[in-house]
Amino acid sequence: MTKKKNNKSIKEELINLLQHRMKVLQSARQIYEQNPTLMSNVKMANIGLVQNDIEDLKDTLAHYSQDYSDTKIAKSRFSKRKSKIISGKELRKQLGI
Repeated sequence: MTKKKNNKSIKEELINLLQHRMKVLQSARQIYEQNPTLMSNVKMANIGLVQNDIEDLKDTLAHYSQDYSDTKIAKSRFSKRKSKIISGKELRKQLGI
């Protein structure tokens, strides 16, 4: 297996794992919501904790995806021989900031 394929499979495995964890958390939330034996305050606390975990997981997936995209762009630009390397000062000047 080449390094490129290996990196892609690692990325896919990580995303699959995170998506699976999200499904598990969503199932847990449904179980808590439907459990008639739990007191309402305990039920709401458990649902809240699971919901927080789901939101954290969504944020993790979004950040990972963005970081991966940024890395891919940087690698592409780095490998192009004609790409001009500019300083931070020049970049800010070109962006008008």
